[in-house]
Amino acid sequence: MSGVQNTELVKAAFQNAYFERCPTGLMFHSDRGTQYTALPFRQLLDAYNVVQSFSRRGHPFDNAVVESFFKYLKLEWIGRRTFNNFQELELAVFEYINYYNLKRPHSSLNYNTPIGFENAHILRASPKDMGINTNNF
Repeated sequence: MSGVQNTELVKAAFQNAYFERCPTGLMFHSDRGTQYTALPFRQLLDAYNVVQSFSRRGHPFDNAVVESFFKYLKLEWIGRRTFNNFQELELAVFEYINYYNLKRPHSSLNYNTPIGFENAHILRASPKDMGINTNNF
């Protein structure tokens, strides 16, 4: 998190996530913000063989997963609190991301957590074998 949204922030966040997870066959989807369309960021994605995808202009539902995440971050976590400084806000967002991914059931995943769904995928188990509704994908 930062007080400013720029290409360097996006590059650093992407690299942190990339090296934490070491994904293969990755697609990076975002809106058309200047930080995502900037040449240095696009070159970074190219260096990691990451395909870049953009939402259409004026179509936030093209990125429904992220839009939903921010909706619930505000509704369930941030909107109910007062923060005395940036560090408190940063900690609250970190806590919510962990809750959202590790503990919060998602109806689109048949009330499994995102990490549970991902682990099933990694183990090459069929989501249908795990009772996960795949009609939403």
